[in-house]
Amino acid sequence: RPGGEHERMTNLGKWIGNGLIVGGLWKIGDKWRHAFLFSIAGETCWMIASGLAGDWALFSICAVFNVMAMRSWLKWGREAKSE
Repeated sequence: RPGGEHERMTNLGKWIGNGLIVGGLWKIGDKWRHAFLFSIAGETCWMIASGLAGDWALFSICAVFNVMAMRSWLKWGREAKSE
């Protein structure tokens, strides 16, 4: 049913995801490595919401962004150790 508890929770997850992604991107500009963890958490929120909605195109691109954020987090860690 429209406006049910499930829909409200899914929408809340999307807003939390957006906040985490924006916060992560903001802190990446400050060269803060752990900002990628915020982006990973935000993309995970979106993957859950899109999976529950059956939007597999959105799920797929969120998964790609998630992998890219994980890769960046790992690479920034290696670069910090080599300096």
